[in-house]
Amino acid sequence: MASASAPESVWFLDGLMRIHVSAGNGGRDISLIEHTAPYLSSPPVHAHRDEDEIFYLLDGEVRFVVEGRPVTAGAGQSVVAPRGKPHSFQVTSRNGARWLVITCGRNFERLVRAIGRPAGTDDLPPVAAPTAAEAEALGAACRASGIDILGPPLAAATDVA
Repeated sequence: MASASAPESVWFLDGLMRIHVSAGNGGRDISLIEHTAPYLSSPPVHAHRDEDEIFYLLDGEVRFVVEGRPVTAGAGQSVVAPRGKPHSFQVTSRNGARWLVITCGRNFERLVRAIGRPAGTDDLPPVAAPTAAEAEALGAACRASGIDILGPPLAAATDVA
């Protein structure tokens, strides 16, 4: 019989990740992570070598750029970033945004666990610019997780080439 359990909460970069379904623990290589991020949050432009990534917006608004094409999504909308395709996002709603990230594979979840740290609360982590050592650790963890960093985070009104 299936049982429900509380999600694991992890601070990852400037966001809160709540791992609802773990690829390595009953998810059968499917991972479901709830991501909450602050206004203007944007990861580096990147591509997942082995995983498609699906984003389903719960609250707020996010501008995604996938293969150089921008699309803005709000609550109830979804965006797909196919494996191997450059993508990033930027939270455009002033109160932040919350969405589900679904991947078929273990690599993104592996990255979240490698770089993340247990969240002390269900709030966003304290704001701090990454140190050179943290940026280096992110690059190494991405490479180990089959994710290629291809460029800097998105800036306001800037798109992926």
